[in-house]
Amino acid sequence: MKKKSIAIIIVMMILINLPNFGGVKAANVSAQAYCIMEAGSNRVLYSSNMNEKLPMASTTKVMTAVLALEKGSLNDVIEIKKEWTGIEGTSIYLKEGEKLTLEDLLHGMMLVSGNDAAVSIACYIGGSIDNFAKMMNIKAKELGMKNTHFTNPNGLPDDDHYTTAYDFTLLASYAMKNENFVKIINDEKWSMPYEGKANQRTIYNKNKLLKSYEGANGVKTGFTKKARKCFVLAAKKNNMQVVGVLLHTENHYEESKMFLDMAFNNFTLKKVIEKGDYVKTVPMKGSKNGIIKLSAGSDVYFPLKSDESADVKYKKVYNSGSDNYIADYSIKAGDETYNYSEELNVKKEDKGTFYNFKNLFKKFTNLIP
Repeated sequence: MKKKSIAIIIVMMILINLPNFGGVKAANVSAQAYCIMEAGSNRVLYSSNMNEKLPMASTTKVMTAVLALEKGSLNDVIEIKKEWTGIEGTSIYLKEGEKLTLEDLLHGMMLVSGNDAAVSIACYIGGSIDNFAKMMNIKAKELGMKNTHFTNPNGLPDDDHYTTAYDFTLLASYAMKNENFVKIINDEKWSMPYEGKANQRTIYNKNKLLKSYEGANGVKTGFTKKARKCFVLAAKKNNMQVVGVLLHTENHYEESKMFLDMAFNNFTLKKVIEKGDYVKTVPMKGSKNGIIKLSAGSDVYFPLKSDESADVKYKKVYNSGSDNYIADYSIKAGDETYNYSEELNVKKEDKGTFYNFKNLFKKFTNLIP
């Protein structure tokens, strides 16, 4: 059966991963490494040292949140264990025995960076911190984060806990496609029960970018002495979602605003593939004239500068099962080439009587318990 999500595939992308690939280096930036990306295409707009391995401090919690949202339910009630409390660093001061929802803990982790909330989430979802770290690394591999390794859910210092600006921007791009994630990180405040106290525990979002930059919609701050300030940024204007990561920086808010201005002032989303555009003709028994014409399954947009054009080339079309067809294609802009996959549509006029009967039978059999 066709999956709805395949119809808008852009995120299954393979980038040519070379040092400083994509984007332009900006001057007068304190960040040791950074990567700014358009989230729909994952095109790198600006970068410097984006493949350098560095610690990421509490921005780690973006991955913790992603796994929690994918593996758990917001309404899950979690009873806090003693070993999950008293974690060093920023805390929401959890107490043994209190019961909170996963949604409460996610807010505690993402709005005020509670390390105890992160540990509680990790142990609830993964059974232990070690097992959850394995889950984090599996997810990182799935997302193409080739130079990243996690050892904990909160980003506390560990020599074997690191990422790159490019890798973590891939994660940010992925996370921003999750509606629950976006809602949580944009909540101004959140209230939850506070064990032993009459008043609720109310927390306020510490991400100052949300109120200081028009269109800002994320994501997460981080700091340790070794990692210095780290920041995952996000903003959306004119339907273009920009994400980015600054590692080992001193002026994360001002530099984030600068990069966002550069992105929105210099790049515009342009439609480079229109749904219904002809792609290829392939043989099909039972169809009209023994062939079917395949067309693009969705509109595809790509960020371009005013003096740029996009060269789209279809490289391979293959059957992914039954009557589903997938196209591998590339988009070249300037000296950069990006590779994608998308599901194709079959033009209705090419579907013969046998083809239509076969699909009707398939739909009927799917209804049988």
